[in-house]
Amino acid sequence: MRTSFDLIHRFVNSMGKVEKTVATEGWVRPASVELRDGELHYTWAEPCQKLKLRPVMMGRFLKLHIASDDDILKCARDFGALRLRPRDYTGKLRIPDPTSFFDTFQMATESVAEWRGSSKSLGEILQLAAELESRPAASSMHRGSKGEEEQIKEERGRISWQINVGLFNSLITPQIVWDGGGWGIRLRVENLLGALTLQVMLLISRRDGLAICGSCGAIFEAQGKRKVYCDGCGLAAAQRAASKRLYTAKKAARLMHGQGKSLKDISIELRRSIEQVRGWMKSQE
Repeated sequence: MRTSFDLIHRFVNSMGKVEKTVATEGWVRPASVELRDGELHYTWAEPCQKLKLRPVMMGRFLKLHIASDDDILKCARDFGALRLRPRDYTGKLRIPDPTSFFDTFQMATESVAEWRGSSKSLGEILQLAAELESRPAASSMHRGSKGEEEQIKEERGRISWQINVGLFNSLITPQIVWDGGGWGIRLRVENLLGALTLQVMLLISRRDGLAICGSCGAIFEAQGKRKVYCDGCGLAAAQRAASKRLYTAKKAARLMHGQGKSLKDISIELRRSIEQVRGWMKSQE
């Protein structure tokens, strides 16, 4: 199986546009999470802190199918419950009754095995989608044999079925809200699994129009092809990212130069001008 980084970035273009989506209002962070005998035990309390998708969540989650119990516990503390939904339909927090089996199942406990299974499942769907992308017969511009086309149809059906079931089980619901400047649509997401299933769906579909901020992970409307940061992060985030890319490129160039590579080869490999690479080498002298 490909690494989690490769799977996610298989669906990201060079401009950072990874998905079209609708903003979510976030889900509730538990007051505490404890691990006992392979079970995660959650407690909930007011005031509630909201959690929202961040760029690191998907990558960390896709590694959990081979992670230790303690690593899963840390993710649960950082990212909230996998499937539990502690709020009622009005958004009010419900404190579970410890004597009620329904409350315990719905709001109090999850097994680490559930986390591993969900991680493996989402990773497999991304893997399958990535493999389909690379098949010529999966493109509308090519036609494969009847057997190939039937297999592709079956695999696409598996992808859509698993994602749709995940969305249904997570009870993701659309809502209309007034955001101060007009009416907007939001998706109510109650747990981590619902948010990640949404993200997988949108990674695979790769629709234009809206994007995820490359800095904070917020969802925003992309007015232009090159806009990869929301208004809140804006220029400062772009400058930080550019500085980081420049630092990484300089470090790589100097390492390659030390290994005996020519300036021309370095410029081609790093996709930088030979004048820029030459300047980096001079500044090191």
